Amino acid sequence: MTNTTQGATNYSPATQQLLAQYWNAGAILAAWNQAATELAKLVDHERRLRTAVFETHFPAHTEGVNRTDIGNGYQLKATAKYNYNLKNKNGETEMAIEAIAKLGEKGAFIADRLIRWQPELSVSEYRKLDDTIKKEIDKVLEIKPGMPALEIEAPKS
Repeated sequence: MTNTTQGATNYSPATQQLLAQYWNAGAILAAWNQAATELAKLVDHERRLRTAVFETHFPAHTEGVNRTDIGNGYQLKATAKYNYNLKNKNGETEMAIEAIAKLGEKGAFIADRLIRWQPELSVSEYRKLDDTIKKEIDKVLEIKPGMPALEIEAPKS
């Protein structure tokens, strides 16, 4: 394990504060690993408890907001959510929309409104663009840094 900061000096204020608290990059790594392990356990436990609370307090729930009195004027509010995903690996969604559209004027109207197609950037294609084309798409493209992912891998035996 390396305890160096590999010469980087442009740390964010938050990283500078953690370096002052933990003294070196190796100690920060160990603290992060411990926190990540504890968090994973807590997240799993919280999800199981949340599900149990929901199932016991709202056995006949409806989609959307549900409330129940829990005493002393307090209410427990739960939002029941459902994820609606369309299968389109083999063009099933397009075929269904085409079939609906063929059901007459009403079907065509519904087909146009039923499915929202949102623009999604192909990053691999974006990276291949020449400067002229890239300049045009960059006018509508916003790129923000995401949260880095970290994982400690055990040595292969």
